[in-house]
Amino acid sequence: MDKEKLWGCLLLLPPLMAVCAFLVPSPYPAAAALLLPVPLAAIMPFCRRRESLWIFVMTAYTSLPANAFLLLWYDFWIDMLLNDTSFILMQLILFAECILVMSCVEQVLIGLLGRLLWPRQYKLKY
Repeated sequence: MDKEKLWGCLLLLPPLMAVCAFLVPSPYPAAAALLLPVPLAAIMPFCRRRESLWIFVMTAYTSLPANAFLLLWYDFWIDMLLNDTSFILMQLILFAECILVMSCVEQVLIGLLGRLLWPRQYKLKY
């Protein structure tokens, strides 16, 4: 197997950990999935000097299943959010809204962490 293919396969590790969070009712795979993009961006050669960008990309596709796990397995979120809503469409909209808000907060925090760890980055060209 080529090294390039191996590095590309490592990109699938965070979302696989997030899917494992659905299957195993434990917060450890979800936490590992949300923190795994940081060391992966540090060791992958194509992420050099673009670590903040790659951390943002990996967190974007990893945080959605991990946040869905957190909202589904911990009932205090559901009790707090869906207290007075009996309409199923409204419950789905609130659920999706909470997942997206949590994902945005995680992306900002992980992006700040990446910028603190790697302050010198290439400029993004539009």
